[in-house]
Amino acid sequence: MLSVKEIHVVRNRREILRGVNLQVEAGQIRLLVGASGSGKTTLLRVIAGLEAPRSGRLEINGKLATDGPAVRVPPHRREVALVFQDGAIWPHLSVEQHLRFGPRREPHEPEDRERVIDEVLSLAGLQDRRRERPSHLSGGERQRLGLARALAARPRLLLLDEPLAHIDIPAQRALAAETSRWIRDHGITALWVTHRPGEVAFVGGEVSVLAEGRIAAELSPEEVPDWLSSEGS
Repeated sequence: MLSVKEIHVVRNRREILRGVNLQVEAGQIRLLVGASGSGKTTLLRVIAGLEAPRSGRLEINGKLATDGPAVRVPPHRREVALVFQDGAIWPHLSVEQHLRFGPRREPHEPEDRERVIDEVLSLAGLQDRRRERPSHLSGGERQRLGLARALAARPRLLLLDEPLAHIDIPAQRALAAETSRWIRDHGITALWVTHRPGEVAFVGGEVSVLAEGRIAAELSPEEVPDWLSSEGS
């Protein structure tokens, strides 16, 4: 579903990504773990088509989307949804209007669309806030709204940039488990970015570790604790 080959990104003479190679199979949730500043968000922007690399190739669903600095498939045609760290919420739209706005992978009957909206509002804990504007939501609720909007679009590829960053710690485990279940049940491929290795246990799935602009390790969830111990020794 996603093939990243030798992606290099240079910004202000600083090499952010140094030849990243990454494969994500269709229907898979892959976690991308790395410290702050390791290039995780930059890689997501390249995949979404919001930033062009200096070199490298990117294929989505078997199609060449990016070839070096040339963007072959524009962002709105990639069938990709990106959940930003800050939610990227529009202040003039209500919670429900956010879920109705924007492209979707495929047309649906009105009844099906309403069912999906109800499902993701419930998943995000926003079913009682559907008429509210973002100014009346907490930071965690705005983050959950950004996640709900992306899920409602039913993208082929879902990119999540620290989706639990502003969520209360007691709620993180349940939201991560419900979100990953929803993603798998709907056959969505996902790349889930976090700087917290402990989040791996909440989500499940294979793990790629990004360090110093490169993929440093490919791990199963069970291997993460041992890898962290070896890195710290």
